[in-house]
Amino acid sequence: MFGYLSVQPHQVAIVIATDGLPNEHVSFLNAMRMMQKLPVYIVVRLCTDDDAAMHFWKTLDLDLNVPVEILDDFESEAHQVYSMNPWITYSLPLQRIREWGYRSEVSDKKYSSCTCPLSLRYVSYFCPLQFNALNCMGPIICVLGNTI
Repeated sequence: MFGYLSVQPHQVAIVIATDGLPNEHVSFLNAMRMMQKLPVYIVVRLCTDDDAAMHFWKTLDLDLNVPVEILDDFESEAHQVYSMNPWITYSLPLQRIREWGYRSEVSDKKYSSCTCPLSLRYVSYFCPLQFNALNCMGPIICVLGNTI
């Protein structure tokens, strides 16, 4: 399997659903480090409010060179997105596709780095993703009076 994945041009989503910490931290971290050599994208679905577990999982990507998407429950994720981008209606289908490993530059920017509002350029990328349209920026540009 290692040989096959290492030559593929695509990434594989690995979804981990957990309610706590790994039983054996050292062997778990060693396995995660082995995945650094593979084209994988890791999604961790947290099913806990335990502070120690939350800290472990949310700092995991700092120790690894593989992308790790840490997902909290739907309400917490929706609150985080709304706090920086209130125009986005974070819906359950958006949560589900993230849980299933969907990944794009827009969704990475929109969800994982909600420390600042999205720029108008990312809004132009987000609309077709969200609404499955080819071009929905016309009215937004007119209203905001900006060009991209």
